[in-house]
Amino acid sequence: MEKKETSGIVLLVLMLGLLKFAFNIQLVEAKVSVTSGWLSFPVAFDGRMTKAEEWSDATPVDLTLLERHVGPRNVSARVWIKNDHTWLYMMHRVEWPAWDTDPFDGGYIEHFWDWIDEPSPLWAHSDLGVVVLGNTTLDCYGWDEVNWYNDLYASPPGEDNVEGAATHDGTYYWFEFRKELNSSEVYDFSFTPGQVVETGDLLVGIWDNSKRDYFEAFISLHLSPPPPFVFPNIVILAGVVVSIAVIAVVVVVVVTVRRREQKPSKKGLHDLLNTLFFQNNLTRRILAK
Repeated sequence: MEKKETSGIVLLVLMLGLLKFAFNIQLVEAKVSVTSGWLSFPVAFDGRMTKAEEWSDATPVDLTLLERHVGPRNVSARVWIKNDHTWLYMMHRVEWPAWDTDPFDGGYIEHFWDWIDEPSPLWAHSDLGVVVLGNTTLDCYGWDEVNWYNDLYASPPGEDNVEGAATHDGTYYWFEFRKELNSSEVYDFSFTPGQVVETGDLLVGIWDNSKRDYFEAFISLHLSPPPPFVFPNIVILAGVVVSIAVIAVVVVVVVTVRRREQKPSKKGLHDLLNTLFFQNNLTRRILAK
């Protein structure tokens, strides 16, 4: 009987280990690869597609946001992400019923890195950037499995390095915002153009304030490097240089000719000196009288 109980416990432990292993594999496989575009068109940050080209420099990616990132409830979303040297730009379009909107519902990005394990906090570092429907932004740190903490109230205090706006058009939430790639604050993530962000956990999602719930998806982010400098065609460059040289020669010739035309002749100069000499003598005679 004792052997059977021991065998049963060992089997249970093995099953739990396999389940945990399978769950971890599922999380890794669930990461959706998102490639950030390089910023070519400015963003208005009004919570909508202001112009057709505004987000045309970013490739849209469709995501299924899972309730508390495991489900079973889920919502459909489409995200656009792009970057420049300084900022990470994001647009989240989330399908959401108009009757369930809340001024404190928010779209966000969060990053967790340097795993600690139990006890809480599970991560040494965590960072959250969010914009809510009321157009308030938050920059938070220190997730402890219960709360986030505002950078502004940290010690020493940090800054809100998030800008953006949000709207609802009757069918979708539109969360349009940006967060600094590297603010140099200890509370914020630090990314660089060209980096592939795969370490730790990076998630995008929506906060449902009325139900105190959230829907999110794991992503791996491929940040765009700066576009390479394109050297001009050597033939075109040579033509431009020759053209500039020809123009310079023509200008020098024209200026030289005009100066020569304007130079007084020796006879004219002699008459001018005689006139001045005569006027000077006449002035002296008048004054002598």
